[in-house]
Amino acid sequence: MTNFTRKSILILAFIASCFGAKAQYSTGFENLNGAKSGWAENTTPVDIDGITWTLKNALVASTTDAGDMKNGSFSMRMRRQTSDNAYAVMAADKSNGAGTISFYYARANFSQDRTGISPKVVVRISNDAGATWTNVGDTVFFAGVDVLTQWTATTNISGDIRIKFDIVSGDNGKRINIDDLNITDYAAPAACEAPTNLVLTDNQNGSLTASWTAPATLPAIGYYIAVVPTGNTPAQADYFTAASSATTFTTDTLKNGTALADGSTYDVYVMAVCAHGAGGYATPIQDDVTVTDVACPAATALVLTDNTDGSLTASWTAPATLPAIGYYIAVVPTGTTPSQSDYFTATPSATTFTTDTLKNGTALADGSTYDVYVMAVCAHGAGGYATPIQDDVTITIAATPSCAAPTNLVVTDNGNGSVTASWTAPATLPAIGYYIAVVPTGNTPAQADYFTAASSATTFTTDTLKNGTALADGSTYDVHVMAVCAHGAGGYATPIQDDVTVTISSASCQDPANITITDNGNASVNISWTAPATIPQNGYYYAVVPQGTTPSVPNDYVNTSATSLTNINATTLATGSAPLTGGTTYTFHLRSFCFHGAGGYGNEFENDFTLTLGVNDIHSEISGIYPNPAETTLTIDTKAEEGIISIVDLTGKTIATSAIKGNSTTISVSDLPGGMYQVVLSTSNTTSVSKFVKK
Repeated sequence: MTNFTRKSILILAFIASCFGAKAQYSTGFENLNGAKSGWAENTTPVDIDGITWTLKNALVASTTDAGDMKNGSFSMRMRRQTSDNAYAVMAADKSNGAGTISFYYARANFSQDRTGISPKVVVRISNDAGATWTNVGDTVFFAGVDVLTQWTATTNISGDIRIKFDIVSGDNGKRINIDDLNITDYAAPAACEAPTNLVLTDNQNGSLTASWTAPATLPAIGYYIAVVPTGNTPAQADYFTAASSATTFTTDTLKNGTALADGSTYDVYVMAVCAHGAGGYATPIQDDVTVTDVACPAATALVLTDNTDGSLTASWTAPATLPAIGYYIAVVPTGTTPSQSDYFTATPSATTFTTDTLKNGTALADGSTYDVYVMAVCAHGAGGYATPIQDDVTITIAATPSCAAPTNLVVTDNGNGSVTASWTAPATLPAIGYYIAVVPTGNTPAQADYFTAASSATTFTTDTLKNGTALADGSTYDVHVMAVCAHGAGGYATPIQDDVTVTISSASCQDPANITITDNGNASVNISWTAPATIPQNGYYYAVVPQGTTPSVPNDYVNTSATSLTNINATTLATGSAPLTGGTTYTFHLRSFCFHGAGGYGNEFENDFTLTLGVNDIHSEISGIYPNPAETTLTIDTKAEEGIISIVDLTGKTIATSAIKGNSTTISVSDLPGGMYQVVLSTSNTTSVSKFVKK
């Protein structure tokens, strides 16, 4: 928008108010009735376009002040004073309230106004002649704003109002400009339109449906719907909610969850809600309806089948009208009346149900007889359940074919603290697989001692018992392998068994060599080593701890299969990892890890290293970076007045450099790709680093 256009709008608004159009207050600070050219607070309020103002550390800047930012010949200039207040406040009321407030703002362009910390301004409003004030909209940040920029806030406050501009922070003496202030009159919101044509339907299943015609303008929030016994006035807690687009609502309960009662009459209220607060609710439409329940049709032709495997199947013929919710099926010992907790559930389309347990999980017993009940469920509440159909069945379990055992068990000591069992599978593989127990010789394995293996397995290796205890060098163990065809009697083959004595070769776990530690100069190190001829089967354990600290096994160690570590920047202490710091000495611990138990770990190597001071350890000379994220320009405020600023990407490549310009330097970043960058400030004796994000 051009300066001419902005001023034209303000002039047209003034002319319109003179001829009885809807009034609003607009000023470009062009029509000043009384001088205000000094910083001191004026003792007599100055008239600016029909409303008087009091200005302290503020004045009306003229066309002769080239450092002011303005759209015409004048604008308001304010100055930050750390030892005094700085404000511009209406000394008289504006009538007709405030709908929106807008103005243009920028930093002035006199000496030093665009360096250092720029002011912040809070806009406040009062509807009691300035006795109390309320903040309006966002705080106005002037940092980096060097062209007039519009600020707008919606207030919607009626009655007489005043506004105030308060400078709340910034370096002493910094100046700013405000121009083209516009305050529109308060406009009451349009009345909330009510829906029409309410129709209530008894669904004859314990529920009701309300339908209505939506108003021409849909309610912004939606609808509140209350269902209450006839004659009751609904309270706030009685209302359901529905979306703005809704035109129907169905329920079988009151809002508190109480089921609608068969034969009872209810009043239904539907109210449009456009906004919360006075005027936001339309007048409810209301009608009443009597709720009835129609009997739920029952299933027929129940047939029960004993599947001879410990399970039963119930099948039935569905009623002509499928039950809306589905079926409840109870299986109980004959002569027992089922309770609510005895019922399984099935979908409305189901016509069969199979189980091998009661609802509580108890297995059906061989030779026992059970009553089965199937009940259609059309709705919850009185009348929603059909009369159950019922029959009984006796359960049998056919003999399970014997489970074939594996053969040819061979147990091998691997010489490294582990054993391997191998066997020949039976002609018919076991359906579930194998149970393998490794126990000290002479011990009978308990259920908790068994590992498991798949049906296709023919080997198994371990270096521990099932409870995790490592196999001991020189000890003898019994190994049991049992095929498992099914759980229960007859499902387990006779185990095959053999024993083995475990040995651990002293040279089984070889050590790494050539440990190299490289200081990266940024509070991190790279570490590498050479793997032994025989790679340790479980990799390596390493720890990084302050010099003189003994790492705890295994909590302070990290397991890795790699032979190099990059950018290690913290200790590995489980009690509290801490960043590495320059000038501190640390110890790197490394050992091979072949297996758990004696002899399973290589010798432990310890290497000390001392970090150099990096850029992260030097006191920062950067006092501020803004805006962050940045889009076109980035301003860096510095404590130093001499030095070089570099923009560096995350690969370490320098993208741009600039000499420091006083205590505030602005660099163009418009050509940078989006992402994270470092700002590096180099002076004669320091290096400081900060980060920013490019949009």
